[in-house]
Amino acid sequence: MRMEKALSKDQILELYLNEIFLGQRAYGVAAAALAYFNKSLDELTIEEVSYLAALPKAPNNYHPVRKYDAALERRNWVIGRMQEDGYITKAQADIAQAKPLKTEKRKQTQDIEAGFFAEEIRRELKEKYGQQSLYQGGLAVRSSVDPKLQNIAVQSLRDGLRAYDERHGWRGPIANLSSMDDWAKKLSEIAVPEGMLSEWQIGVVLSANNNIAEIAFANKEKIQLKLDGVRWARKCLQDCYALGQEVIKVSQVVKKGDVVMVESVGKSWILRQVPKVQGAIIALDPHTGRVLAMQGGWTQSASSFNRATQAQRQPGSAFKPFVYLAALDNGFTPSTKVLDAPFVIEQAPGKRETGSSVAAPIWGDFMKEALKDEPPMPFRVPAGIKNVRVNAKTGRLAQAGDKDTIWEAFVAGTEPGSGNFADSADVIGEDGSIIKQYNSDPYGYDDSPSYGEEFVDDVYDNVKKKKIVVRNALSSRYKIRRKTNIRQSLEQRQYRQHLHPRQKQILTLQAQAVFIKTLD
Repeated sequence: MRMEKALSKDQILELYLNEIFLGQRAYGVAAAALAYFNKSLDELTIEEVSYLAALPKAPNNYHPVRKYDAALERRNWVIGRMQEDGYITKAQADIAQAKPLKTEKRKQTQDIEAGFFAEEIRRELKEKYGQQSLYQGGLAVRSSVDPKLQNIAVQSLRDGLRAYDERHGWRGPIANLSSMDDWAKKLSEIAVPEGMLSEWQIGVVLSANNNIAEIAFANKEKIQLKLDGVRWARKCLQDCYALGQEVIKVSQVVKKGDVVMVESVGKSWILRQVPKVQGAIIALDPHTGRVLAMQGGWTQSASSFNRATQAQRQPGSAFKPFVYLAALDNGFTPSTKVLDAPFVIEQAPGKRETGSSVAAPIWGDFMKEALKDEPPMPFRVPAGIKNVRVNAKTGRLAQAGDKDTIWEAFVAGTEPGSGNFADSADVIGEDGSIIKQYNSDPYGYDDSPSYGEEFVDDVYDNVKKKKIVVRNALSSRYKIRRKTNIRQSLEQRQYRQHLHPRQKQILTLQAQAVFIKTLD
């Protein structure tokens, strides 16, 4: 009644016809015309229009291939009603009813799973144009989705989430049939778990021994689940923070009456479970900002919440560029040595999990598949960066005859031989070797502690005078900072884990001495 006060019956019908689901992933009659006949609405014939009119009651019951007879009968009934109501003549009805039901797939289409992508577009269109324009305006929408990349993104994310979930153990079967009487009927009545993929099947275990489990489906087809297909399924313990014994028998994992999900992979069957963990992946064109692929979770059927756009999360490794770009802006180079004392903080991915074990494989799988057919692309050296070949041992410019040389990247003006690069500072000889008096351990590890204070004072004064940062000298054990920190290290004979917050120079000694511009 409320709708009739605001809209006429024709408007209500128009709204209904533009929104109703008509099968083949088509919502609305215009989309259905393209999906079933590859035509626009004004190009449809009487028999084609009649078939679309037959679909609203139950699209799957009138599938043009799987349920051809029912679809043809329903179409002809609609044609008969059109004649009775005076919309067409009897001659037109007879001709239309005599024609077979033929459909034509839409040309140049690719089958992709992009529910999260489409839903994000729908939300943006609704926000920008309003509900009426979205559902009644007859909008034709073109998106930036790349079908190839979208399919790769979906598969990469699922593979990564499944691998993570399997590392944390088997949570058990969907159900267990206490009695195997009439098991096929009981199996067909079990609800499909949310998130179950279309390529998976639900089956019941008829028997299980050390090497094989016999599993049957509702259609009574039987398959064998072998040990390799369940080897991952160690029992989940303590909320999956611990795992049971390694699987050496199929009967450790499943038993008679268990209802499980399995997938055919090659010639074998694999035990499956819907992951509890969720994730997201999004691919952008860095030059245009276009979104090329997006998957906001395991499946949209399980949850339409898009974790790529709607979830709040910590930046994680995405913050790293801000850190190393700040370092480069302040004179660091990729070869600058800094103290890297290890520490561990257990974070969200879970015990024994890090970004490199969870997110990185997903990213790697996606990039590998996305770029496998692409030609090599040269790396563009950023403006202000200069590549120089240097001696790997001394850090100086490579000379003719040097055998151990490498390419190093420097901020232009700080490379060896430039005005801002000190080739000597008393601790380096003319040949690039360490001066003898410094060829010892300032920490006393070589039983020569008498050199310690002399070394500290001399090097520190040198650094202050020349305004340079010592990058490499002596052994990797010699971590030199301010004089106070150096003395404290000498006394304690251990490395401090963090630099002094007011420290202006970073003094790192390793292998042989090389000097670079100091930080302001």
